[in-house]
Amino acid sequence: MEEQVSSLFLQNPENWKLQWFLLYLQENLMVHPAEKLEAILQQYVRGCRSRIMYLEAYHTIEKSPPALEKSWGIF
Repeated sequence: MEEQVSSLFLQNPENWKLQWFLLYLQENLMVHPAEKLEAILQQYVRGCRSRIMYLEAYHTIEKSPPALEKSWGIF
């Protein structure tokens, strides 16, 4: 399943819904909060303004505050 969604996402990187699925399918995004935040940031840069992605970022930061510093250089 991960391979199929990844392939679709490579063809449509602006599709935030595919990225959202990958947040829960790709092990590196589940294990590394900074990488997860970076993926969310890239969707924001591409124009995504979905509340779902904002919530994903919030929950990731809430669980791992240092991830914010690592991925976005804040603090």
